[in-house]
Amino acid sequence: AYIALMWSKALGVLDISQNTGYTISLRWVPVQVALTKDGTIYTSLYTTRQIAEIIDGEINYISLPWESQGPIQIGVTPNQQYLVVADQWWLNQDERGNTIYLYDRIKKAFTWSVIVGQWPHWVVVEDAAAYITNIADNTVSKVSLESMQVIYTTDVSEEPNWIVRGVY
Repeated sequence: AYIALMWSKALGVLDISQNTGYTISLRWVPVQVALTKDGTIYTSLYTTRQIAEIIDGEINYISLPWESQGPIQIGVTPNQQYLVVADQWWLNQDERGNTIYLYDRIKKAFTWSVIVGQWPHWVVVEDAAAYITNIADNTVSKVSLESMQVIYTTDVSEEPNWIVRGVY
């Protein structure tokens, strides 16, 4: 298990079967963790416009595009090639993020951005779509990962935080 230890500026690594663990020190405050099938760990770094990529213990800091406000949640696409990054935070207290970014793990570059709602927070990726909660405008957006366009945005209850897509 991997744990974002926000105020410790570290990533916790917990071996649940052995009840042991250790930490990986980071430059800044990690907020959320995503794991790919090949074992690569990604964590968003609070207010730095960066994501930490950890491969076999080596840390690489990936900068988001200059116009970003700061990453919060990260989703991995089913084919494992892309990360969907919700750019929620505001660095200057005057602006809130309204964009998701698509990071291509093969090209090692951000290849797309899509404007969703105000303060995009949680990301769930399923098949060829991403679902994003937009806290400040009380909506959820569905984005096609093929066309990189918003398919729909729907009003929901006040300040949607997490979203989980269920399989029935």
